[in-house]
Amino acid sequence: MTFSTTKNKRTERTAFLLKRILLLLASTALLAAAGGAQQPAEPVDPNPINGETYYLINQLSGLQADLDGGSTTPGQPAVIEGR
Repeated sequence: MTFSTTKNKRTERTAFLLKRILLLLASTALLAAAGGAQQPAEPVDPNPINGETYYLINQLSGLQADLDGGSTTPGQPAVIEGR
């Protein structure tokens, strides 16, 4: 094996590795761009529909969260009670 043959093999190997790295970088950039295009969810109105009453109940314990004394004033503390 001559020096030029060894040098050519190294050059080919280096070119192959550079192509693989560029392909990896390009595919990563495409995936990142596609993932960033997702829009946030639409905001949801938390107000009851047509005067309905909502109950917040822990399905594991069966406890219900309620406002202290049934108050409708903002900032009132919430209590957790049995149903």
